[in-house]
Amino acid sequence: SAIVIAFIQVFPLFWDEGCYFVYFTDIAIWGFGDTSCSQLYFFYQDFLLSVCIFCFILFLDAIAVITLRQALDLSQFNQCLRQKRLLEIGFFVQSLCRMVPSLFVYFSFTFISRFATTDWELFGTTTL
Repeated sequence: SAIVIAFIQVFPLFWDEGCYFVYFTDIAIWGFGDTSCSQLYFFYQDFLLSVCIFCFILFLDAIAVITLRQALDLSQFNQCLRQKRLLEIGFFVQSLCRMVPSLFVYFSFTFISRFATTDWELFGTTTL
C-alpha cells in the first residue's frame, strides 16, 4: 500500500544520521546534505526515481505510437474503425500535451532553479 511505499522511501533518512535534507533559507529551496548518504539518497530516490517514471511513460507512449500507426493502417478501409482510431490518437496527443510540460517542469525545478539569482527567478523556476 501507499504507506509501505512511503516508509520505504524515507527509511534511509532515519537509518543514518548523516543522511538528511535541509531547507536553505537564504535561497529558499530544499536541498540535500553534503554527506555521501544524502547525495546517494538525492540521486537514487529523488532524481533517478522520477527519471525512471518519466522514461517508463515515454516507453508506453512509444508503444502507443507504433500500435496506433499499425491500427490506423489496418482500419483505413473501415470508416467506423478509422473514427475509433482517430479518437485514440486524440487521447494520445492529449497524453503528450500533459507529459511534455511535466518533463519541462521537472527539469526546471531540478536543474534550472539552481542558477536563479533573484527571488523572482527562483519563484518562476520552482513553481511552474
